[in-house]
Amino acid sequence: MKKYILNDNKKILFLKNNEILIDGKNAYRIKLTETDYNNLTEICKKYTIFSKECVSSKLFNKLYSNKIIVEANKNIVESYQNRNERNELFAFNFFSNNTFKKLYDKKILFVGVGGIASIIIDQLISVGIYKFSIIDFDKVDISNLNRQFVYREKDVGLKKTDLFEQYILSKNKNAVIKKYDLMLETSSQLETIIKKDDIDFMINSADMPPYCLQKNIVESSIKLNVPCIFGGVGITEGSYGPLLTNKSCKIKYLKNINNILSKVNYFFPCKSSFGVTNSIISTYMSWDIIMYLLGEKKYVKSLNKEIFVNFKETKLWEKLL
Repeated sequence: MKKYILNDNKKILFLKNNEILIDGKNAYRIKLTETDYNNLTEICKKYTIFSKECVSSKLFNKLYSNKIIVEANKNIVESYQNRNERNELFAFNFFSNNTFKKLYDKKILFVGVGGIASIIIDQLISVGIYKFSIIDFDKVDISNLNRQFVYREKDVGLKKTDLFEQYILSKNKNAVIKKYDLMLETSSQLETIIKKDDIDFMINSADMPPYCLQKNIVESSIKLNVPCIFGGVGITEGSYGPLLTNKSCKIKYLKNINNILSKVNYFFPCKSSFGVTNSIISTYMSWDIIMYLLGEKKYVKSLNKEIFVNFKETKLWEKLL
């Protein structure tokens, strides 16, 4: 039996006198009987998916012909009343022909589980990803709590990898997590983990050791052909990307890193931090990661380029590799 949904691209406003206003570029009104008006109100309140029999045939034909209700696809029907229901409704209305089911078997590697990872992990779990590998050598410090929202005061002094694992399992009890309590010093260490865990995507969400870590990630990405993304947050500015997929761009990015390392003895990361700015950058990264994994590359702003965000002016600009 066919199932139907309200078209979220057409906003229904319930007016007085049993009229509805279909809001949009070309708004228009539809006059209904009192029974149909009440029936439609009830559907909007109670149902995400409904059958044709839930409304009168006259009302159904009127709404269907105006595309106010549309037929639900298989993905929406199968996800009904489970944790992915709203995602599939979004996919239907935003993409027309895509599904978050593509993400369910993706294996994601977090290099560092601090501020950026604390935001991104929630976004990835929320779209159905449940297979994660995590690398970090650090323990929770009281200074982490302003932006690393996975951790609590009672966690100070405990290993981040253990706590991050517990957090993921609290969000999805069926999650598969592989954790590595270590500081990455060579690309060969990372390559071993990538191959062992069959990683599909790498997220650099650590800042220590600076540049050396990025170098190891890019070298591994080139050798094993695994895409990766970077992000960082300063005081007035932050950046996300590049999301590296193209080999020539990876080589160019690696060359830039090696050039910096050849001239700089050491680089101390910014000590100032603010949970809001960290969340802004991490959310932009989350969008690009998810869009890339869905195959929607046209929506990936940081694809093989770095995007800068000015927090004072709420302005974005890009830097090509």
